[in-house]
Amino acid sequence: MEKLFERNWNYHPFEFRIENDLPEYVNHFNFSIIDTHAVAPTVTAIHSHLDKDFVLLQKSTDTKLEILPNNKESFMALVKRKTELAPYGLILVGGKSERMGRDKFSLELKGKTLVQLAYEKLSAICPQVFISCRENQKDEAALKPFPQIHDRFMSLGPSGGIMSAQILKPERPWIVLACDLANVSMTSLNFLVQKRDPLSFATCFSNTVKRGVDPLCALYEPKSLVRFFEFIALGNYCPRKMLNNSKVALLDISNISNKDELMNFNTPEEFSKLASQND
Repeated sequence: MEKLFERNWNYHPFEFRIENDLPEYVNHFNFSIIDTHAVAPTVTAIHSHLDKDFVLLQKSTDTKLEILPNNKESFMALVKRKTELAPYGLILVGGKSERMGRDKFSLELKGKTLVQLAYEKLSAICPQVFISCRENQKDEAALKPFPQIHDRFMSLGPSGGIMSAQILKPERPWIVLACDLANVSMTSLNFLVQKRDPLSFATCFSNTVKRGVDPLCALYEPKSLVRFFEFIALGNYCPRKMLNNSKVALLDISNISNKDELMNFNTPEEFSKLASQND
């Protein structure tokens, strides 16, 4: 597990040492306490703590961990400092597009490929953006100009692409955008960043058509990686099912736009309709 994640077992983004009694403000949050002298520090041992906002390490000898502040103001300032890493961007293009009859990412709107349009959007708000694709797609003309992350998990669909990126940069949150969500606006993407809740597994939009959250335009927190593994172990590979059954910050995209920004396409007819809307 240490080799897979390329860091120690403390995968949670918030970890603190306890020296005295817990301050009163901790009642506002969902804490979990692990006595590292009594419990072996393994992922299995802390499996039941995945739904918590914070993991507190009691009697820990790791001096790199923060001491839990005595007052809430100092604590929130520390949380803000720990979440200052800007999210990286990830564009999902790895689908087989069987109903479309060709790869979606190479289709063009207004003289640009869909992957290029998505890359430009995320590059405006993320310090680094990657294309998530299969290794056998790396030399595709539409993908070759961009940084790529190749799927490490076969047959897991979007979940595998997201997890592959999280393993590469486990300390970063990730804004995920499917290349066929061509209507997603910069206003909505900026809103996603502004409303980010680092205490949730993800910040995402509700999708009224598909009943629940939309996993393909969402901001995933680092701790969601282990949540993905938990659901995959139960045979659930769908990122929507994971998010629908996890603590997420849910945003209403209808408050931002009067058009259906989360509508994708799967057939040539649906793409023609989308293209006509963008003329």
